[in-house]
Amino acid sequence: MNPIFKNIPAQEAEKYLKNTKAKTLNYKKDAFIFFEGDTPAFIFVLKSGAVQIEKNTADGKRLIMNRFEKPGTVFAEVYALLDSAVYDYSCRVISDAEILCLPINGIFTSGVYSETHFKVLKNLLNILAHKAYFLNQKLLIFSSFSLRQKIALYLLQQAEGSSKIELNLNREAMAEYLAVPRPSLSRELMSMQKDGLLKIEKDTIIVNLDKLEDFS
Repeated sequence: MNPIFKNIPAQEAEKYLKNTKAKTLNYKKDAFIFFEGDTPAFIFVLKSGAVQIEKNTADGKRLIMNRFEKPGTVFAEVYALLDSAVYDYSCRVISDAEILCLPINGIFTSGVYSETHFKVLKNLLNILAHKAYFLNQKLLIFSSFSLRQKIALYLLQQAEGSSKIELNLNREAMAEYLAVPRPSLSRELMSMQKDGLLKIEKDTIIVNLDKLEDFS
């Protein structure tokens, strides 16, 4: 489901898309949807595939800020609300993707706002609120004192109360997300498994929630 059109009938949403001149584009793996420094022109909605928000540092390292794989995920919407802003990050396709592109001009400079416009704007505010919460959670990870604390907080956020976590990041991508060296991450995961904090099974991690919470 597209969260931008939550509680909006399909026929009404289709009319809105036509009026705002929205378009759906297909991107191949490793293509870029936008680059750092580009001027925003669209709000994007992932219809299929996967994309990654990333940034290359001055010393050549790549930081993964986020990865989106769930259909209906809205991204780059923050920049639509910032005057004269350019993207601080790049967006790369990591699995062939179909993207709905909503022109910013069509959403925010359409003249007379219809009831549908107000519904869309309300939904966008809700999306932004959830994104702000996510960024706050990531800040907690980065402010952790030790690597074990970072990993524990990350896994607790992914777990959402469940002891079984299906990871959507491989070991290299997780290291980039946590901004730590991959060998250090692998060693600490093995150490945490030895200490009974978690058990690694291919792309799944079984965690001891009570023990992990001691490090959060």
